[in-house]
Amino acid sequence: MSLNYIKTTNGVSFNVRVIPRSSVSEVCGVIEGSLKVKLTPAPVDGKANKELLEVLYDYFSKTIPSIKKKDIKILKGMTSKTKTIEIAGVFEL
Repeated sequence: MSLNYIKTTNGVSFNVRVIPRSSVSEVCGVIEGSLKVKLTPAPVDGKANKELLEVLYDYFSKTIPSIKKKDIKILKGMTSKTKTIEIAGVFEL
């Protein structure tokens, strides 16, 4: 299955399903059109969200060399396991 994404005025947005308190932080693949990401931190004080942005940067910077950390942000779902992510300056995934 492929990642469902939407073109926005700034770039692309897509949904991420987060699994906190995992043994390793990694992108696991695509499930039902959303990117599945395991994270080691518990969702306390924004630590899981910060780790999510780092993991996504590491993952996408391998295929999109022009991407910068500041280009990736959480649009919706700051306190939810399902989040909407935007990558600015990228128009195809």
